[in-house]
Amino acid sequence: MSDALNLSSHAALPRIGLLEQVFRIHHADGMGSGFTVELNARQYFVTAAHVVDGLEASNILELTHRDGHVPCRVLEIRKPVADLDIAILRLDRKLYSWPDAKYSAEGLYLGCECGFLGFPFGMSADGLPDSEGWPTPFLKKGCLAGSKAASSAGRYFFLDGHNNKGFSGGPVFFVNANTSATHIFGVVSAFQKEAVETEDVRTRKEIMVNAGIVECHSIMPALDALKRLPE
Repeated sequence: MSDALNLSSHAALPRIGLLEQVFRIHHADGMGSGFTVELNARQYFVTAAHVVDGLEASNILELTHRDGHVPCRVLEIRKPVADLDIAILRLDRKLYSWPDAKYSAEGLYLGCECGFLGFPFGMSADGLPDSEGWPTPFLKKGCLAGSKAASSAGRYFFLDGHNNKGFSGGPVFFVNANTSATHIFGVVSAFQKEAVETEDVRTRKEIMVNAGIVECHSIMPALDALKRLPE
């Protein structure tokens, strides 16, 4: 298999290995996305904290597969940084994790083109040839519009892009222009909404719509917190 998608060359296109480490979550009648990370010789599963709200150690987290939902027992769940919408789990099932991903924002700049992966509205693409039945996430793109410091640690990043329900918990990445390395630097958390008025003046009312700003939370502080834990 080629290590890159057969698409035109583009900085925000992911390597196939990155696509294979993203999974669709089914939890408490909700949906979201998550991805694997290797750290301290252990595999962790990262998602947005709100996607797995109420989940505890020993509970079952279901991941969507071609043959249905695959149950994974949660061995451990942590929310390492209080004001970041990030949860890190250990599962009883070994999943694919792409070894070449970097976890840093080194080389990220304002206006940098970024990608984010996930399963909008529970949708997915056909699995890749070696995916063993796991569906392939959708790819969406946006440029880095800005960031601000979180109150305790890390940063909130904002992309000029269009997020959808179901992308929450998916990885946000960019390709370093100098090294060509793929850097995962954030987790999709939400999208900004704005109020607009309906055109029908007889029933004039405001409705909330997607404002085209994707909110992502920095993954690095959460991983740093894990590194400080005793093995």
